[in-house]
Amino acid sequence: MDEGLGGACTLLAVRHSESDGQVRVVFEFDRLPEYSLAQTRNPSRVVLEFRNTLATSASIVDSAGNGVALQRVRVSMPSCNTTRAVVDLRYPLGEGRALLLNDPPRIVVDIPKRYENSTFTFVAPGIRYLQLERGTPQGPLRVDAVYIDLSHPSISVRPVLAGNGRFGRDTVSAIARRHGALVAINGIYFAPDGRPLGLVILDGRIVAAPQYDRTAVGFTKDGRVLFDRVSMKGHVTRQDGISFPISGINRPRAQSDIVIYTPEWGDSTRTDHSGLEIGVLNDTVVSVGTGDLRIPAEGFVVSIGSGSVVNFAGVRLGDQLKVSLTLSPDWIGMGVRDALGAGPRLVSDGKITVTAQEEHFQADVAAGRAPRTALGVTRDNHLILLAATGRQRDISVGLTLEELAGLMIELGAVDALNLDGGGSSTLAIRGFVVNLPSGGQERKVGDAILVFDDGRPAGHDMSGGN
Repeated sequence: MDEGLGGACTLLAVRHSESDGQVRVVFEFDRLPEYSLAQTRNPSRVVLEFRNTLATSASIVDSAGNGVALQRVRVSMPSCNTTRAVVDLRYPLGEGRALLLNDPPRIVVDIPKRYENSTFTFVAPGIRYLQLERGTPQGPLRVDAVYIDLSHPSISVRPVLAGNGRFGRDTVSAIARRHGALVAINGIYFAPDGRPLGLVILDGRIVAAPQYDRTAVGFTKDGRVLFDRVSMKGHVTRQDGISFPISGINRPRAQSDIVIYTPEWGDSTRTDHSGLEIGVLNDTVVSVGTGDLRIPAEGFVVSIGSGSVVNFAGVRLGDQLKVSLTLSPDWIGMGVRDALGAGPRLVSDGKITVTAQEEHFQADVAAGRAPRTALGVTRDNHLILLAATGRQRDISVGLTLEELAGLMIELGAVDALNLDGGGSSTLAIRGFVVNLPSGGQERKVGDAILVFDDGRPAGHDMSGGN
């Protein structure tokens, strides 16, 4: 951009500011000069050259910004009659514009912090990938999301454990490649050993219990997606009909606990020998021990802490022993095949409904701006899997839970919940990670939600190109 406005002039002063909406740099002259303005994205900067212009010592500056977008303003004289100003930005902003004003003569350059770039890419019939980049008052935001048409006949969705049918940890991309999934996203919270910290239902079997009755997502056999806070009660009933409450499923056992261990836990219970353990197959006792009992491949172990051993001291091989687990709501009875419990809830019936306090989430999840993973459903039965990059100031600052909920509604979700975020947040397509994990590389997680195109030829190489 050129403006012919007369002869030699002097740059007298430079000042800059940053608001929620823009970066502003003001250049004051004794008279308005001819100038040019150019803007680049990499590196991100705006460069102005003022021809036939001298700079006073007060206007030759190298001044740091004090906001999220402006890095610094540098003024120099590359030749005897040209003054150059470089506005260095921390990340690409919107198109800068100059406004010429008089009284006093000045050029005001405004660079908007709010901008948006979005692209949709075809992945497979019924599956689209959205990449969204947006400027916010807090800094840049990058979001990667996949829309899955749940009514498409060849598409199926199911959660899986990272340990190939057992608890463990692996990267989302490795899990996806191992199972031949087209799309994969990280799932729920997990312990250091990969044990899920929330409800898990796989093929109609409850393999991990809910925590704090938190929000879960359930996938039914007939293709519906359910969202609700889910609780569980369980009992083990002896042959004489007397029942005792179950403390949990596939978790460490305390002294007074009764814990059920299934094959997902491992080959054996890995408990000490202070209690009593009963192997059960088809409601029949098939083994008895004091600890680290082998788990029947098609059954389970009832592990009883030392404080409750007296209630099962008379159990013998061949006795009947029944375990009942009941969810509220009764998702198994409602046809739920697979489910994951995470939370908090983000969206309910198209409205922001962040339930972090009700679901007893601490500040590491509930507070602040962070990388986020979310799952939602639209009114036209599309599943949204979303990963928001965060903790990378010059690339993406992440989202609060409230911002995440608002974004899910903006993208079309009428129901949505938060999944494990932070360094776990990972979205992969054809085995390749498309978001930017905050740790610089993928974190090994405990589970993932996989999307399959069942119409793909068997043995299709998922590591191929786009």
